[in-house]
Amino acid sequence: MSINYGVADLISNMIELEKCGGEFYSALAAKHSNPLIKQLFAKLAEQENKHRVIYERLLKKEEPELGEIDDESQDYLREIINQKFDLDIQHALTNSSPQEVLDMAVKLENDSIKFINAFGVLTRTAYRDLVEQIKKQEQGHLEMLLDMKKNTEVCKE
Repeated sequence: MSINYGVADLISNMIELEKCGGEFYSALAAKHSNPLIKQLFAKLAEQENKHRVIYERLLKKEEPELGEIDDESQDYLREIINQKFDLDIQHALTNSSPQEVLDMAVKLENDSIKFINAFGVLTRTAYRDLVEQIKKQEQGHLEMLLDMKKNTEVCKE
């Protein structure tokens, strides 16, 4: 059974996710007084915006042949593509503890990793190097956030 989602559909969703992430991190960097948290969110915002530009360039290219997607991947990809990204920036800025904000950021990075994995499945070898490069960056973002979360939990004790 094949899936009818094109690479362009997935890239459009990835652009939306990176845009949302960039806005989220920029707003948090502007809000925080803690210099370490401020610096982390500013760095993440910059990297998310770079990813968005990469995906916008890819969207202009011709879509490669997709081939067949197995049943298990079909359900997974349909769920990912239909997912909406509505991080509540206002809530994060006004009502959330640092731990809640970091939890939101961890979720965003996990979603990004799911998307880049799905992109890799759909494009197969066409963008293998790019997929691996961005995936490593997203995993690095996740590690930085988890480290910050761990350090802020230790400071609370």
